[in-house]
Amino acid sequence: MLKIAQQTIHSSDGAAVATEVLARLQLGDTVLSPPRFMAGKSMASWFALDIEVLHMLQASTAQLHSPLLVFMNISAATLDIRTFFSLFQSKLMALDPEVRNRLVIEIPESSDMRGAELVRRLRAIKSTGAKVAIDDFGQEHANQERLEAFDWDFCKIDLPAIQTTENLNWVDAAIRHCYANKTHLIMEKVESSQDIDHLLHPVRNTAWFQGYCFSRPEVVGPTHALVGLEQSRANAGVLAWG
Repeated sequence: MLKIAQQTIHSSDGAAVATEVLARLQLGDTVLSPPRFMAGKSMASWFALDIEVLHMLQASTAQLHSPLLVFMNISAATLDIRTFFSLFQSKLMALDPEVRNRLVIEIPESSDMRGAELVRRLRAIKSTGAKVAIDDFGQEHANQERLEAFDWDFCKIDLPAIQTTENLNWVDAAIRHCYANKTHLIMEKVESSQDIDHLLHPVRNTAWFQGYCFSRPEVVGPTHALVGLEQSRANAGVLAWG
């Protein structure tokens, strides 16, 4: 069964300020994340998964009545393919306003979209009432050029990218830009309080934090059968699984 999990995002004092919804596939006692159960799948299948997460988000009583912001990843397929993106935008508009106006769409680092085309996509998302965030800043295409291309609501900086880079000028430039442009910083994949004390000390009082130091993803339901993915593909005019 396909389910959604949520991981809370916290301020430095530990208070929960937002959640991120994540797709999970449960097979018996085993729970799989998308990199495992979607390995080798087509772009159409990734788009269908994004649509299913939206459907489950709409059906989640916990999310409907929560005051917290809700972060959601979308795949490069949904962002890059115009037909898929248009359908995704229409699904966003169909969400309950209580959910849509608290939703933050995370733009994937794996997409190489840039310039005017990216800006058009971001404006389209914002037109629905949702907010936008750069995901995994410091990895792949989530870079300073992308950060400076738009007035982002959030920038999620990838902690492993900081830990594996000797020259951290790129982090300093990103932080300065975010402060100057009122883009809220989120430091993600924070595994321990030592990460905050040592690596992230300059932003500990202003940034939000996400990672196992604060919480682990927890399955919250509802569930959809895998046939839901097939139906989403059919609705998009996609005829074959792959």
